Amino acid sequence: MNIFEKENMEELLQEIEKYSDRYDFSFQFWGAGHNSVYISKDHIDLIDRGGYETIEDVLKFALEYVYRINRVPMANRIFQSQ
Repeated sequence: MNIFEKENMEELLQEIEKYSDRYDFSFQFWGAGHNSVYISKDHIDLIDRGGYETIEDVLKFALEYVYRINRVPMANRIFQSQ
């Protein structure tokens, strides 16, 4: 992992941390193609997804979901969905 990837990962984790008071995130990192996220709120499962190639991919999915649910304006997001 180079310095740019490390900084990007740190930024993604810090952004997820901003929402951790409202949502419970559970990540499983088992290698390429086997990375997953489970998101719940008040002990109610909201979504789970798996099969991501990289840790960055699964972190971005979690943020995309939270951004969409909370209707976060594009200008306030740390990255734009592709």
